[in-house]
Amino acid sequence: MFDRAIVLAGGRGTRLQPYTVELPKPLMPLGDCPILEILIRQLARCDFRRVTLAVNHQADIIKAFFRDGAKWKIEID
Repeated sequence: MFDRAIVLAGGRGTRLQPYTVELPKPLMPLGDCPILEILIRQLARCDFRRVTLAVNHQADIIKAFFRDGAKWKIEID
């Protein structure tokens, strides 16, 4: 079991414009869910207990989406 993972998710996503004007790059959908959610699910399956998201651009949207991580049974800060 691993204690913590740190995910760097603070880029502006300029190469994905105009899609990233309103939605941050980590929340861009890949199939049915955002790219960052896929990563969070994988970390939870690999027994990580906590994830620190290093965010910057549109951080409030990312924080609102993931909240405390209870939905994925992992602690997110």
